[in-house]
Amino acid sequence: MGEIICGTNDPVKRGDLAPRTLTDFHSNVFYYYRGASLSEDQQERQLEDNTTKALINTLEHCDPSLCQTFLTHVLERCVTNPDADSPTCWYLNTNTEFRFLLQRATLPGGGMMGKPKRLLLALVPRKHQEDSQSCFTAESVSRPDAWIYGDGFAVLIESKVVGGLNAGQMERHRGILSPDGVKPREARMTWAEVFHCFSNMQKNLNERDQWLVGQFIQFLEWSGMAGFTGFKKELFDYFRNPGDEDERKWVRESMTAFGERVSAKIKDLGYPKYDVGNLHRQDEHCWVAFGKQDYRNQAHQTVAVNSNGIDVFVNVELKPATDELKAKIDKNPDGFKMCMLKLAPFTVILEERKQNRASLYDYYPVASISFDDSVDVGIRDLGFGYLSAVLAKLPQPYLPYFKLVRTIPRKDILGERFQKDSGDALIDKIVEIMRSLDELVRFIND
Repeated sequence: MGEIICGTNDPVKRGDLAPRTLTDFHSNVFYYYRGASLSEDQQERQLEDNTTKALINTLEHCDPSLCQTFLTHVLERCVTNPDADSPTCWYLNTNTEFRFLLQRATLPGGGMMGKPKRLLLALVPRKHQEDSQSCFTAESVSRPDAWIYGDGFAVLIESKVVGGLNAGQMERHRGILSPDGVKPREARMTWAEVFHCFSNMQKNLNERDQWLVGQFIQFLEWSGMAGFTGFKKELFDYFRNPGDEDERKWVRESMTAFGERVSAKIKDLGYPKYDVGNLHRQDEHCWVAFGKQDYRNQAHQTVAVNSNGIDVFVNVELKPATDELKAKIDKNPDGFKMCMLKLAPFTVILEERKQNRASLYDYYPVASISFDDSVDVGIRDLGFGYLSAVLAKLPQPYLPYFKLVRTIPRKDILGERFQKDSGDALIDKIVEIMRSLDELVRFIND
């Protein structure tokens, strides 16, 4: 109780743990070197081409049963126009011969002739993202990203890794598939769905195909295309020894996908916004904040990942929020104490917050106070008194930066409970903590 923070809590800096070496992204057969001088549009197109190529190469070089299972999954679960003219049942089997093409305007040998089974498959970053209406005219050339075809069937693939589909381009693709007026089936599938589909298929493959599919799903994950799939050891290790720009980008994209998943589960708390912090090479953590549009001016919740685990905390930082916290404690100290006691175990961290320059602050530790159910009532009351006194006495213009923290240790996150289901159990645990902490957020803000 009332422990003054000195030194560091990072075991690597204390010398207790050796720094790690993150697996080299470029050891993956599908990963590629990104041109440093490429524009944002060029990088997007490069990722789009390489992701589509990775999918086609995986399907082409594995046993045909993989392609059969993948297309069956698409036809059964992802079709968006069940009223299409193209037949419903394709009767794909292990004897079906699958052929593949990349970036060809049409199929060789007569195009759609003799192919009554036709599918326009859109692979997209998000299922319900609105289609774009711009930058594609009737005179524009429609070049599919890939084809899968065979005796009696053709699948045209249009791939997007950022943003939505282009409505004009999709209409041109329909024209390629229906020169005789036969309306093709259409399907949409997110890259995250592709990731989970191939992950589920991997265990039933031979050793060689398991390896190749493993490379493909690893590529999707490292490229930020798989959505949130849980926190791996390599992500925690990044904060001990930051790697190159690809690793930094992967960590932040993982946090963005994580924030999106959490945000979708806590809308009912009145937290419509989530915000992912910038991640600089020297940073020891990466955070996602949840709250209202002006969340920084109120008590809000933040989830931060560092080398030791995940901190979920009530965050009070800017002057309007700290003034409100002080006023609530002064007006109703017993209510503040009772509200906090319901949340035990937790740690309260107070820091002095001094502005360095515009939008940049330095934080100086003042105190760290831990509470749990085993603490003697008298000592507990002394702790609350100390906390209130420190909050009141930090001089202006320095703001008291207040955090009430619940921690999920790294070793728990890397255990079987939180690793077996692509992060679902971890998301549920974090949401459970956030729902309990919401009582303190409301006490301060309301």
